[in-house]
Amino acid sequence: MIKAKNVTKHLILLALIGQAQAFAQNDSAKIFTEGLSSSLKDAGFKNVGLELGADYGALDSRTDKGSVYQTKMNLELEAEVVDSVDFNFSGGFSYQSGNSSSQEAERVKTYKPKFTYDYGYFDFRPLSFVKISAGALDNSTKRQYISPFINGGTSFIGAREVLTTKVGNFYLRLQATQAKPQNAILRETFNIDDSGDPQFFSESADITYLSKSLRMGGAVGTYRYKKLSGDLANKDYYWGNSVSIGTPIDQSLYLYDFTGMFANASAEIALGSNSLKLSGSYIKNTETVVPVDKNTGYSYRIDFKTNLGDKKLTLKALAFENQADTAPAFYRGGIFSNDYKGYAAGFGLETQKGFRTEFTYINRTVLGNLDSAYLIDGYSDEQVYTISLRKEYDIL
Repeated sequence: MIKAKNVTKHLILLALIGQAQAFAQNDSAKIFTEGLSSSLKDAGFKNVGLELGADYGALDSRTDKGSVYQTKMNLELEAEVVDSVDFNFSGGFSYQSGNSSSQEAERVKTYKPKFTYDYGYFDFRPLSFVKISAGALDNSTKRQYISPFINGGTSFIGAREVLTTKVGNFYLRLQATQAKPQNAILRETFNIDDSGDPQFFSESADITYLSKSLRMGGAVGTYRYKKLSGDLANKDYYWGNSVSIGTPIDQSLYLYDFTGMFANASAEIALGSNSLKLSGSYIKNTETVVPVDKNTGYSYRIDFKTNLGDKKLTLKALAFENQADTAPAFYRGGIFSNDYKGYAAGFGLETQKGFRTEFTYINRTVLGNLDSAYLIDGYSDEQVYTISLRKEYDIL
């Protein structure tokens, strides 16, 4: 009975995705959407978008295997609260099912229905060139000053100050972030502090050049993690970091601190109706005690976009290496697993009605950190396959 209910939930959301284009072309739906947009504008909303999606992923390695199927509904919005103060939010609900096996219990995935959020924060603009953000900050890597090796994709509770200015076709920005990342276990108790008091700091400067046929930019910055918990260190022992396991486990310790610098760069060139984008990221843990074969990460990526009739085709390729102790593995998003190097390739297809599908293949090879679970054969080379379907609605 439970399995039947699970299948039904997936089929319902897949049916919504499959009927999305027909719904969008329906006259009654258009009238409803126009009326909703007008009401939202009157209420102070600036942008509102809805996304329906379905994903399937499979992992294969000698030590770890698994698959996951997920359906998701996500809402993204920006609204004016009072003059000079906006609220930004991205989140929704996802339902997962799948299987996972590993030689280490700490690496086994769990699947369950859950509410999700990417960010939820307030923006205050005291001056036209000053913005102060507070709340669950947006750390998505679409932001040039966010490193995918440090905290890409994982929201932190904190504050961010941004100064921006424009000179001709150049846009300049300075940012500083002070945040408290979540612990490995979020305890809803009082007068107990047995999970550390994690803190994160980052400062950066970035520049972007925009013209009709060229967009290019770069960012350089620093980062620091402090007061990370023993519970967190124990988890990251199984995900590539160098850790001394404690007894009990909340006495585990990272062997090295995480303080360093990062850089991102990209250039996108228009080639008629096509475009070519080259991008890269670099990170280095500058703590002097970290061995040179454990302190660096980098990635190179190329994206080519072209039109196929009324559809857009994107081809992508990526190469990376992320050594063991660039940053805590727990907070790192994306494919750049610590103590791995590898490559990825894939494609995406998008229609004018906001429907898109993507396929990605990832091949990761272990570097071999003897101060992690690798020493006891805790993880091995991996191959990952993912496919996704998305339908987006720009309500406002």
